Amino acid sequence: MFGIVKALIHFVLGIIQFLLAIRFILVFFSVSNKGQFVSWIYEKSAPIVSPLGNIFKDWKLGSFIVSFNTLFALIVYSLAGYLILQIFNSFSTKKKNKAV
Repeated sequence: MFGIVKALIHFVLGIIQFLLAIRFILVFFSVSNKGQFVSWIYEKSAPIVSPLGNIFKDWKLGSFIVSFNTLFALIVYSLAGYLILQIFNSFSTKKKNKAV
C-alpha cells in the first residue's frame, strides 16, 4: 500500500519539478509565450507558482531574467515532497517492525 502511495508522490513531484524547471528556463531566456508549447507550460505551471505569491522580485541580467519565485516554488515543493516521503517511510518502517 505504502509503495503505491510513495510511487504516486514521486510521480506527481516529478511532474511539478519538470514544469517548474522548464518554466524557469523559459523565463530565464525571455522566451515569448506566443508559441503553443511555451504558452502551455506557463498555463500549467502558473497554479503551481501562484500559491507562493510574488515573494521575490525577478532579477534582470542583461537580456536574461532570473525568476526567484519559480526557483523558490521548486525548492518548496521539493522539500514538501521529501518531507511527505519521509513521513511515509517512517510509517512503513513502524508497520514492518510491528509485523516482525
